[in-house]
Amino acid sequence: KTFMEERELTLLLIVDQSGSLHFGQPYSKAGLAVEVAAVLALAAARHNDRVGALLFADVPEYVVPPAKGRPHALRVIRDLVAFAPRGRGTNLAGALRYATKLLRHRAIVVVLSDFRAEAWEDPLGQLAARHEVVAITIDDPREYDLPDAGWVELADAESGQRILVDTSHGPTRTRIRVAAERMQQERSRKLVQAGVDRVALQTTVPYGVPLRRAFAERARRMSR
Repeated sequence: KTFMEERELTLLLIVDQSGSLHFGQPYSKAGLAVEVAAVLALAAARHNDRVGALLFADVPEYVVPPAKGRPHALRVIRDLVAFAPRGRGTNLAGALRYATKLLRHRAIVVVLSDFRAEAWEDPLGQLAARHEVVAITIDDPREYDLPDAGWVELADAESGQRILVDTSHGPTRTRIRVAAERMQQERSRKLVQAGVDRVALQTTVPYGVPLRRAFAERARRMSR
């Protein structure tokens, strides 16, 4: 007799729902993260894989342990949509460490976040050493490309701190854009250093094409 081993994969979705993700109208970064996570959960169910979710803000707030089946995937999606974070801050490092303890066997871990947090690179590298990790970065261009709208009050979604900014002042807009670009470059460097795959999404661009392209390229690379 010949026995064929069933290739069962486990997918864990780590979804950032902190204050900085609730930026953007009418479509927020948090909304995009939830929608993409839902699509990935359905894809896992279609391939008969196990899927779970970990949602966090300043602490890991809600966990759906990985399991198989379409009803379970629909539960994951329902919980993603219904989730309302209690905290506003971001503790991405804590969520990554929690995932490392949660997963007992090798899994595919997808992290959906803007990565606007501190000291997450070491926990991400440790998670990637044991699992296949994909970082989906989510940005909104309006955070760094301010419109010329005169004096505008900007509020930090996590700390609540408010400042007045003259968006009609060209050098001010330039400083904000340069600072944002520097932050994104530093984020990219840290992701490369951690050895994870990356998919870059923006709230203003449909995610279907870049998501399919990234995972198709990843599948080709893994099959070599």
